Amino acid sequence: MSQAVETYLDRVMVYANDPAREDQIRAELRDHLELKIGELEERGLAREDAVFKALESHGHPRVVGYGLRRWRWFDVRSHGTARGFIAIGPRAVGVFAFGGATLGIFSCGGLSAGLFSLGGLALSLLVAWGGFAASLGLAYGGGALGLIAIGGMTCGVVAYGGSAVGLLAMGEGIKYTLYTTENAPEALRNLAEIVKIDRTDWFIINICLLCILMTVLAVGTWMQQRELLRLRRADPGLAE
Repeated sequence: MSQAVETYLDRVMVYANDPAREDQIRAELRDHLELKIGELEERGLAREDAVFKALESHGHPRVVGYGLRRWRWFDVRSHGTARGFIAIGPRAVGVFAFGGATLGIFSCGGLSAGLFSLGGLALSLLVAWGGFAASLGLAYGGGALGLIAIGGMTCGVVAYGGSAVGLLAMGEGIKYTLYTTENAPEALRNLAEIVKIDRTDWFIINICLLCILMTVLAVGTWMQQRELLRLRRADPGLAE
């Protein structure tokens, strides 16, 4: 087997970062590449050209290596979709997911979706906070859509904001509401109790959530930089 193939396999394994399965993965990839190279040689390509063509068609080591990673407790990636109990990457799927686009029970990112979501665009089943937040439960953001919606522009069963639309809409700005707090059904009045927190308390909650978001994104960026450093230390020739 050529040195080019072995270098390719070395780089795949740097990204895969799976010492327990390294020998197995190497053997399987090597057999696959050898078979492909043989087929290309039978078509008339010189050995060197066949090796180059086989490696090119097989894919970038980063794509192949990250693709070989199994679900793990902690997964940090510089590219692609991280998958783990705690997942950090440009895209992330996990119980705790942090990154550009995320999906998790606790999700934090530019675009986040989960049970509890924080981000620029946050979608959730229970609680969403962000620039725009949508939730089947509580949505809190500059724009908010949910069962209970709180923010600048809101729409919900119970809505509180500068501009609010809902069965029970409250706030100091424009309101479009079917009920008032006096004639609303008891169920609506009970939901409305959630938004009756003092304005200072909402401000504190907002600041705390913003600090959590910025901290998580800062830590996530730092962890991705550590991953890049690990890759470069393992092989300075890796292009990121």
